[in-house]
Amino acid sequence: MEMDTASEAWLVANIESSVVATVGYDPCSKDLYVEFKKGGLVWRYLDVPRSTYQEFLSAPSAGRYLAGIKRSYEASEFSRDEWVRMLASRQRTTIDALALALYERNAEWLDGLRSSDLGIAF
Repeated sequence: MEMDTASEAWLVANIESSVVATVGYDPCSKDLYVEFKKGGLVWRYLDVPRSTYQEFLSAPSAGRYLAGIKRSYEASEFSRDEWVRMLASRQRTTIDALALALYERNAEWLDGLRSSDLGIAF
């Protein structure tokens, strides 16, 4: 599952792995976030190319591919609470953007719609 969540496609994906639960990527900062299944730890890897994120998602073994990432990029443990807040914020941003797009797409129709057409009394 991949969600484009911001105007510059902040990406989050759940992957099939015995080690990794969720992978996130911010193309603006080039930060790669990896949430591990065991212990719920989250690590942030810095200055990772988007191609590495994409290869990670399609790797036959996420754990083996991650070993290469660990050797190649600077990393630090990331607050699980902050990770959860970031995911929730990205989801809200996505929902708000979809609602706005739907409204703008249907604004003329909505503006012409009368409350009586809906059976609603205002």
